[in-house]
Amino acid sequence: MIQFQEALADAYVLPARNVAMPSTPGRQVKFLQGHAVIKHGKDLVAMMLRPDVKIVMTPYSLSWLETFFKEAGERCRAEVQWPEEPAPLPVRPDGWDPRPDGADSPDAST
Repeated sequence: MIQFQEALADAYVLPARNVAMPSTPGRQVKFLQGHAVIKHGKDLVAMMLRPDVKIVMTPYSLSWLETFFKEAGERCRAEVQWPEEPAPLPVRPDGWDPRPDGADSPDAST
């Protein structure tokens, strides 16, 4: 697993406190007032194994979600939440497509 440029998840520990939880040898996740931002895949999997942690995945991490759950396996004890798929934009009755990559966008091929 690698270090990502963007956050993979927000992690919360209750009761809220300042604590450093070990994730892998030589690494730890630091919670400040009960909150931590996770950017490393190994840290995320390690926190998924802890029952006292709640994890909220970011939209950025959704493409790797299956990999993280496969790595944690049945040992996953944390409460894990992820964002829902965004609802598709409605198409107007006159056929105008408001999406930036839609048929009516300036970049659409003619």
